[in-house]
Amino acid sequence: MVNKKLTMFKDGFVNLLKGLGTAEKDTRVQTQYQSTKRISRLWDMLDDLYATNSLAAKVIDIPINDAFREGRLIDIQDTNKREEVEELYVDIDTKINLALKYADVFGGSVLVVVSNDDDLSKPITNMTKGDLVNVAVLDASQLVPQTLDRNPLSKNYNKPTSYLITNTSVNIDPSRVYYVDGVNTTNRERERNNGLGSSKYERMYYNIQDAIQTNVSIRNLVEQSNIDVVKIDGMNDAVASGAEDVVQQRLQILSQMKSMLNTIGIDAKDDYVNISKSFGTLDKIQMNMYSLVAMAADIPVTRLVGTSADGMNATGDGDLKNYYDMVKSDIQINRMKPIYKYFDPIVTTHLFGSDEGFNYEFNSLYQLSESEIAEIQSKQANTHAIYLDRGVVTEGAVLQELQKNGQYVDYNPFEIE
Repeated sequence: MVNKKLTMFKDGFVNLLKGLGTAEKDTRVQTQYQSTKRISRLWDMLDDLYATNSLAAKVIDIPINDAFREGRLIDIQDTNKREEVEELYVDIDTKINLALKYADVFGGSVLVVVSNDDDLSKPITNMTKGDLVNVAVLDASQLVPQTLDRNPLSKNYNKPTSYLITNTSVNIDPSRVYYVDGVNTTNRERERNNGLGSSKYERMYYNIQDAIQTNVSIRNLVEQSNIDVVKIDGMNDAVASGAEDVVQQRLQILSQMKSMLNTIGIDAKDDYVNISKSFGTLDKIQMNMYSLVAMAADIPVTRLVGTSADGMNATGDGDLKNYYDMVKSDIQINRMKPIYKYFDPIVTTHLFGSDEGFNYEFNSLYQLSESEIAEIQSKQANTHAIYLDRGVVTEGAVLQELQKNGQYVDYNPFEIE
């Protein structure tokens, strides 16, 4: 029999003199991560947070509302058809907006297509013109996932494939449902959540709680920042002899005099002192709490709170550009685009009787200032002038390019002499 000697390896720095990496002195050795209270399935708490607290609502609403703010540029040559599609999407976009918010609050939501056959348990087959009746939005608290996709090769792996509406016997056919996922999480967490994602509040609950509690604490401090101290001669003796009512009455009279007359009158042996406190750094403490919430929500603090950027010559434009890039990639491309891929054929079939595919692009979220627009136009004008002088382009070509950018749209390039 061969004796095997086990050797333990450590991966890290150790300093016996300083206690670094040793169990006796280094507190990190005994420190372990412990998760906070899970709230993704506490429907009432999640509902109350979003419905009644402005800060909690903002971390959900701001990114999604920004993603919809500038809309889509739909490429349909027929003006009348394009306007019909845009008009119908006014209502549907409101539902998509709401579904994304519900998904972030509750960990998931669904968009349900309601058609003329009036039976949600049946698949949508051979949809024709005028069949679309409504698009309903249900959050995770209103759903009971029936089955999960267990195929690792599927794009919907470990996500629900069919649903039962809570407190009803109505099963929704998968063809009628577009599932909107919440915050992406681990497979183990999805198993606990019945295939649904996590609430956005899961990772920032204590940040929001700390910010709200800090506001309450600051308010209490400010309320106590101006205290009147009245030294009443013989007060201890009066209290000891059972004359507390007399003392309280005197204090009440003094308070009324200060309130009504802005002055007080006291006995010659009494004394009055007003103690005032100043809180020069409370605003920094408060903003630090908001910054932690903004960090957890991936929103610039200037956008979340509505304050201007700090620092010399700071404008916050860089933060906003990065934030809008995040909104474009994470919300518009990764979340909204698949939803539109599902609904666009339904919309065009409902309006025109067939799936008339069309292209679109999201309009830019970042809006240039007047000075930036003027600078760009000046550079473009110089470029056009150089090309015209060298005979590279014609005046008509330049005018067409300008019209694409919304300039001189009333001029006809064929009328140029």
